[in-house]
Amino acid sequence: MTAAATALAVALACGGCATSNPSPGDRAASLLTVRLGLTLEGERFVAGEEVTGSVRVLEERGSRAVKVALLFKERSPVFTDTARTIEGAELGDAKLPVGEERRFSIRLPPDALSGYRSEHGELYWEVEARAGRARESRRIEVVRDPSAASREA
Repeated sequence: MTAAATALAVALACGGCATSNPSPGDRAASLLTVRLGLTLEGERFVAGEEVTGSVRVLEERGSRAVKVALLFKERSPVFTDTARTIEGAELGDAKLPVGEERRFSIRLPPDALSGYRSEHGELYWEVEARAGRARESRRIEVVRDPSAASREA
């Protein structure tokens, strides 16, 4: 096998890891690293109820303001898409310092659908915290019947 063929085989096997020089965009993204911690006050919520929790900046270099949203997602074996987004307020006007925690509360819509899962795909809600390109999310269970919120899963 020639050297060129070997380099191509290595690049294909590891998704292009044989490249030694990252692009300017990759270098810029590495300078804007943010790591978020997301804590929720519950895992099961009734449609129309407040989803509450907190976000903490664990690590940051050049981050932006932190935002939180509720996302209703569709997933199948071939795609994942966000069908509905409920934006929450920004948690401060500028970036949060490392270690600082901010509380949030976002109301689920009264017509929020419950999650569903089958062999062909699933529908589910998640809470997502984001700062620039950084994202941290947690799935939540949403029920339409208030008596179902207190039942064991």
